[in-house]
Order: sequence, then structure tokens, then C-alpha cells
Amino acid sequence: MSTFLYLLILVSPSLFATPSYPDLANSIDNNLQSNLKKSLHRLGLSKPAKNKKLALTLVDITDEDNPKVAAVNGTEMMYAASLPKIAILLGAFEKIENRKWFDETG
Repeated sequence: MSTFLYLLILVSPSLFATPSYPDLANSIDNNLQSNLKKSLHRLGLSKPAKNKKLALTLVDITDEDNPKVAAVNGTEMMYAASLPKIAILLGAFEKIENRKWFDETG
């Protein structure tokens, strides 16, 4: 019995170990970064980015083990007023996908 408990103690930490995620700060992709800056320039957003009025971070997780990151002012703290809008849009898209958007009354 004591051998079983000892084995269980040796094995149990691996059962509860959290997965190791890639460090996004070290996942900057030069091509994605260059294209992000070009897009901001094309959209007329270079000045707000330069003045730290705009922060943007893109994360491509197509390959979960090797994410690609591009960021402009990625470490600047900013008020994220648009985050609630993303959740509302997600809910709307899910309702549309499930064809429940027009089925409800009210």
C-alpha cells in the first residue's frame, strides 16, 4: 500500500501541471510587424500611434506552438473602451449563426 501512495505522489504533480504557453513578448514576427506598420500608415493612423493615442497588438495563433506577434505601443497602458463591444458583437454573431436573431420577440 505504501508503495502505491509513493508512486501516486510522484505521478500526481504531472497530472495537474499547467501547459507551457509560448512567451508572446518573444514572438515578434518581423514580416507581420512590417505589414502592421504599413497598414497603419495606409489608414492614416501613424500619427496617433506615434503620439501614443493608439495601441494595437496582433497575435496570429494559426500555429498555437509558434504564435506570431506584431505590436505598436504594445506595452503602453490604455483605456480599452472597445472591449465590451467585442463581447456584444460575439454574442450577435453567435445568435445569427444559430439563426436565433430574428426568432425572438421584443
